[in-house]
Amino acid sequence: VLTLAAGFIAILGNTMAGTMSDQFGRRLVLSVCVVVSAASFAAFFAWATGPWLALFWTIALFTFMATDIIIAGLGAELFPTSHRTLASAIRFFAALTGGAIGLLVEAEIFKLTGAHGTAIALLTIVAPLCLIPIWFLPEPAKKSLEDIAAERAP
Repeated sequence: VLTLAAGFIAILGNTMAGTMSDQFGRRLVLSVCVVVSAASFAAFFAWATGPWLALFWTIALFTFMATDIIIAGLGAELFPTSHRTLASAIRFFAALTGGAIGLLVEAEIFKLTGAHGTAIALLTIVAPLCLIPIWFLPEPAKKSLEDIAAERAP
């Protein structure tokens, strides 16, 4: 019930993230969403009870979906058409690899803490590190695709 209810609200994150990233920039909105998502997941798994569970879960899903849509948008905007599929495949492979590594690391942290919630909350501390390479990318907001990822003639 929590996932369905929060999920319906979180879907709005996609539209809102797109609108906000057009207005304020992809990197800024992505950075805020990653930090808020990590903090919300940490709060949900570490200490939230009662109505706080619903609040933090909803915020976490909302910002997680927003993060996902902005990253997908960046992938589409920063590569010329001829390279977008390859870039998307690499991004997908990186997500799968990162997820697998995350599960392995969580298992090791669980051995130390004895609680999955605590282990997951501790893992969220490193989430903002994913933003480091994002800030080295060009800002595509308010620019045409030709300006940021024009197709190169052979």
